[in-house]
Amino acid sequence: MLSAKSEDIDKIHGLTSGADDYMTKPFSPLELIARIKSQLRRFKILNNTSGANISQTEIAIDGLYINTSTHEVKVDGNDVKLTPREFDILLLLAKNKGVVFSTDKIYETVWEEDPFETRNTVM
Repeated sequence: MLSAKSEDIDKIHGLTSGADDYMTKPFSPLELIARIKSQLRRFKILNNTSGANISQTEIAIDGLYINTSTHEVKVDGNDVKLTPREFDILLLLAKNKGVVFSTDKIYETVWEEDPFETRNTVM
């Protein structure tokens, strides 16, 4: 956000309203460009759009790391042991970040069968 309002309360209001950054006028064009590049870099890292250091067999979300070819899972660098079904459920959710699945849909996708009274199976 670029604004002429420079009071602390204005900056706080801008940031809590959804701005990722806040600069006041007068501003330095070089600083503005540096801040834009910083935001783009952060976006690429968090959304894995750059492809840097992440292959197609790896998924990284915050502190979660999943290797789809070796079935290796780490959380904050610590190994997590999962059954094959648990791994498949985690993979489904990781590949569909932000999507809400019903237990029937999880069962149908992971077990590759039509769901019938499967709520406890997924749980």
